[in-house]
Amino acid sequence: MVVLVTGGAGYIGSHTVLALQRAAHEVIVVDNCANSPPVALDRVQQLSGSALVFHETDLRDTRGLSRVFDERAIDVVIHFEGLKAVGESVAHPLRYYHNNIAATVSLCTVMDQHDIRKIVPARSHQHRQRLAGIAFALLQSRRSRPIRAHR
Repeated sequence: MVVLVTGGAGYIGSHTVLALQRAAHEVIVVDNCANSPPVALDRVQQLSGSALVFHETDLRDTRGLSRVFDERAIDVVIHFEGLKAVGESVAHPLRYYHNNIAATVSLCTVMDQHDIRKIVPARSHQHRQRLAGIAFALLQSRRSRPIRAHR
């Protein structure tokens, strides 16, 4: 299965990428590296022994993101939201709205243009580990129905 992981250079994203590679999935990472250096992905490749495709692209760049989707048929997207620091989000809410909401709208727009309907959204830090588990369950079962992440 081909899995696109947004925010894949981040801490939880890179651990998710490693687990996906170890489960023999083909992984494509999109990250603008605003919060995380791409060197984390080098380490992931060393640990997994598998290559991954990395695009240093901002999700708000719809054209650039569309080129990523044009290169390879993607089965599912795991979307790790970019900015997440609580204090900073209070100090600069518009920056966070623009980054996180506009990026998600752009991602969903490109997914729609490419007829991709499977997404695992990771909307908050406290839900990410649970969502990563849901992502793996989705990949293993190949379910086509949505899974609700929040109880």
